[in-house]
Amino acid sequence: MIMTYLDEIEFKKILSDTVKNAVQDQNAKATVPIPPEQKQFLSRQETAKILGISLVTLDNYVKAGYINAFRLGYKVRFKYENVRDALTKINVGR
Repeated sequence: MIMTYLDEIEFKKILSDTVKNAVQDQNAKATVPIPPEQKQFLSRQETAKILGISLVTLDNYVKAGYINAFRLGYKVRFKYENVRDALTKINVGR
């Protein structure tokens, strides 16, 4: 059997890293995001992420009428169905 001795600083670092990883794993399990198709309304950030665009581009799409937005108080929300429908298939000439 091989015995390894750690000084106090090394032991604290290993212990700290182990606890930090365990907490991160628990947090990841506790905050499982709801799939978009199960949510009725999406935030600006969620919508931009789904479409793969920036928030500025999303705002421009709303102004141009490509995507309908809804205001709830001071928050802007998007219906998942509207976001999905905004993604239209285009034919590329080949």
